[in-house]
Amino acid sequence: TLNGVNNGAQENILLSYLARVNYSLSDKYLFTASVRADGSARFGPENRFGYFPSAAVAWKLKQESFLKDVRFIDDLKLRASYGAIGNQPNTNYQYFITYSAGRDPVFNGERTSSIAPTRSANPELQWESAQQFDLGIDFGLIKSRVSGSIDYYNRRTSNLLYSVPQPLSSGFAARIENVGSMKNTGLELALNGTVIDNRDFKFDANFNITTLKNEVLSLGEVEEFIGTGPGSIGEYSILKPGESMGSFYGYIVDGVWQTGDDFSTAMPGVRPGDLKYRDQDGNNKIDAGDRVILGNSLPDFYYGFNTNLSYKALSLSVALEGSHGAKMLNSSLVDAYYPVDFRRNKLADLYLNRWTSANPSNEYPSFIPGDPQGVRQITNKTVEDASYLRLQSVRLAYDLPLPKNKYISRASVFINGQNLHTFTKYSGVDPAVNAIGDDILRVDYNSYPLTRTFTGGINIQF
Repeated sequence: TLNGVNNGAQENILLSYLARVNYSLSDKYLFTASVRADGSARFGPENRFGYFPSAAVAWKLKQESFLKDVRFIDDLKLRASYGAIGNQPNTNYQYFITYSAGRDPVFNGERTSSIAPTRSANPELQWESAQQFDLGIDFGLIKSRVSGSIDYYNRRTSNLLYSVPQPLSSGFAARIENVGSMKNTGLELALNGTVIDNRDFKFDANFNITTLKNEVLSLGEVEEFIGTGPGSIGEYSILKPGESMGSFYGYIVDGVWQTGDDFSTAMPGVRPGDLKYRDQDGNNKIDAGDRVILGNSLPDFYYGFNTNLSYKALSLSVALEGSHGAKMLNSSLVDAYYPVDFRRNKLADLYLNRWTSANPSNEYPSFIPGDPQGVRQITNKTVEDASYLRLQSVRLAYDLPLPKNKYISRASVFINGQNLHTFTKYSGVDPAVNAIGDDILRVDYNSYPLTRTFTGGINIQF
């Protein structure tokens, strides 16, 4: 097939060619394979096309003679697949230089118009490619009252498209390049069960969980990238081989300097009530060399659960979802610990419980200006655990008894609640937000609180 797709930009055309073959043998063994060629005008003429094959096999074990007579197994299938897909830049013209209006110099007493380059050319830019291997099993047990699937995935992405910082002497701050590779591995589990199913009472439940481990394998010739944050937040993230994407890079705070502490290991001028940063390199000085990785924005696992119960005309549905292990930068804490202006609004709890000689807290500093250790915005105080479990929705409904008529087939009244409660240790408004719009890094930058909603009504079917 040949498709011309505008893709939201008149300057870009995406062409796709696809060849596919499917084959099955005795309803036991299944095979499919395809080869795809994608071409995009966002790449130079020499690298416009990328080629992405895929193949999958499945074995229906239940159809084999040694399992046909096993009554509690209704379905059992093994499957494996391998495939590759491509990714293109999200903006046009990355492969050649562009120009815009520049400064107006004066020559011979006359003002002259000029143009200046605005983008660094990269004619070698090519498709980012992701190759993924999957191995899974599908099953159905006890007359299909219990069913589900278990999957292992291993995804490796190469030729990563990344905005690489450039020396300012080049005239550009960054350039899109293909650098390095990374991999994602994990397990996916889905379970569906009908616990009770009789005339009056029914109860079913569904559960799913997905684990994720990300690792940067290579950044080409570059050892690491250190990124800057939104607003007044400075360098706050690091991309480094052997670590996960979305890693926060900052300082460890071990508490607050107290009156009786040994200040011989502290920087000159440090006072009781100042934060006690961990001196990682032991030089009795807090500087950029003391930064460490404080965690990353990718959860160790996601999970969800929903259930439906009904007794005669009454029914109840409950849904929960959550994630565990992700970190998030809380900008409200950054503003509280390191305010740009001491007259601006701050979080009350920190200042009401700050360190004083009468309240020698080891949790919050004195907040007195003049800490000689400097402003260290990214710490284990401002990067928080964003794990959570959310009661996403609860719905209670009742089917109204109706006299037999040809107009209304069913009528019910219901009440529904959304975003009812979030169980979390995160101190911000919502542990699931991402105010900066990044696909990986998560920052709570004055995010709007999540709305709790209650609705009720009558549902009539004709």
